[in-house]
Amino acid sequence: MLDKPAPGLLLLRRLSDTKEATIRRFHFCAALLFLGATGLLCPLRAKSLPAPAGVAVWDTVFDSANVRKWVSCDSGLPLPNDYYYDCFSTRWRVPHWVIHHVTRAHLALKASRRDDFRPDKRLPAAVRVSPDDYKGKGYDKGHLAPAGDFTYDPEPMSATFLMSNMSPQYPATNQGIWQQLEGNVRELVKLRGEAWVVTGDLFLKGDTELALPKKWLKRGGKNLVAVPTHMFKVILARDKKTKKVSEYAFLVPNSSQRTNKTPYDFMVSVDDLETLTKWDFFSLLKDSLENHLESQKPAVWPW
Repeated sequence: MLDKPAPGLLLLRRLSDTKEATIRRFHFCAALLFLGATGLLCPLRAKSLPAPAGVAVWDTVFDSANVRKWVSCDSGLPLPNDYYYDCFSTRWRVPHWVIHHVTRAHLALKASRRDDFRPDKRLPAAVRVSPDDYKGKGYDKGHLAPAGDFTYDPEPMSATFLMSNMSPQYPATNQGIWQQLEGNVRELVKLRGEAWVVTGDLFLKGDTELALPKKWLKRGGKNLVAVPTHMFKVILARDKKTKKVSEYAFLVPNSSQRTNKTPYDFMVSVDDLETLTKWDFFSLLKDSLENHLESQKPAVWPW
């Protein structure tokens, strides 16, 4: 079954399961079978990223997230391409999470940005989002896999403008603290050498409890795209010289008001984020290393 992966392919896995999630997985599996049979669900044709050289654990992480393979996406619809892996929620019409790899070499090149926002035609029409759905609603089309991490070639940068890689973000957040955090990640990569970045949407009651969406973008008076209350990032970085691995996590409110806080003010431990989201990030790391990295909040960010 597509929703029951072979060992070693999971990068993110649910820590708990519910009856509702089981039912959703059945529906998603049926959708995957239909899309696969009709040829609608297939990777974008594009250049492949080189695998990072290094220690075995890093190669294992790369192999597990290789977007050219089928990777399980619990409670979501997998939308893989050669540049990032998108676990898309057909219920909320935003990604659960997106993961991508970024290196110092990628950031050294500067392809021009085209802002070619467009629907993802791999999705059925009933759940396909258009740029027009955001017009006049007061929200930015917020990238999960940021265009600024894909400046090494026009094709991968263009792929980040698929609407399946977007969620509604308030301009004050998208152009403020979220943009700062994305820039910090790039500075970290330039310093360390490379990183895997998981970015996701959350719907929370306060900052401590998962909840159903309260705000929506509507089409024809019906709920279409859920507005996340928060976004998160988990960064697994490796220093190419020392081979040292470090991990960081952030939980940022999707607020209509600009904040004077810095990204560090929104840093949390990976363990705390896992407890909140019920996801186990980078579960293929050796347990001793994973426990060490994820139990603490680093003292500095990003360098």
